[in-house]
Amino acid sequence: MTTLRLLGSGSKDGGCPALYATDNGHVVQGIAAREGRAVLVPHALLNWAEPGTVLAVETTDTAGMVLVAGEPVTADVRERLTLDSDETAVEVPRCSQ
Repeated sequence: MTTLRLLGSGSKDGGCPALYATDNGHVVQGIAAREGRAVLVPHALLNWAEPGTVLAVETTDTAGMVLVAGEPVTADVRERLTLDSDETAVEVPRCSQ
């Protein structure tokens, strides 16, 4: 079972957007994009990342929002997240600077 540790969220009810640490990297929860292989999140969410964390992001036409690409999370992880119908989560492996 994947370990999820909440680093921060823009939601008061444990929903979207959120950033989690895992044993292998990070899970980023946000608005689904690119057929579930990316999420759209507020740039400010990344302030919750641990020091030294590197997440590749793309800027968007929506002010204050960035796109984070990754692999869709496993069913085990999905079951533990609060996701609305337009949301998903992707896993981003840990990488070095």
